[in-house]
Amino acid sequence: MMDKYITADGKKYLLQLGFLSDDTTSNFNFVALGVGESNASQNNGEGFFEANGNNYHRVQLLEEQTSEDDEQSISISATFDSTNFNPSEAVTVSEIGIVNQDIANDNDKWFAFLKVPPIDKASNVSLKYTIIISIE
Repeated sequence: MMDKYITADGKKYLLQLGFLSDDTTSNFNFVALGVGESNASQNNGEGFFEANGNNYHRVQLLEEQTSEDDEQSISISATFDSTNFNPSEAVTVSEIGIVNQDIANDNDKWFAFLKVPPIDKASNVSLKYTIIISIE
């Protein structure tokens, strides 16, 4: 049996392909805001209640340069501000999801659901989520 090894460059490249590629249907390029208290991360996404209305739309991930970066990980972020979610009354965000499309539909493929500290998103509040993903 052969030993198998993915190089550090290979790991970084796979992560970039999976989360930062321009293919907006096959890769996990977008973050969605969850406004329920479902703990979707422990229930395979069941009960993830995505925000809607008030100019809401999913945000494309961007690569961050942080001190934690190494050859086996990427830091990705998404910022929600008044240009992509502008509620007239504060909405409590408690989860986020990483998904393959910018618009919710039957072809959604979810990579992960993450519970985040609840915070009220109002029109004048900007939320930035940074996630580090690595291949060991």
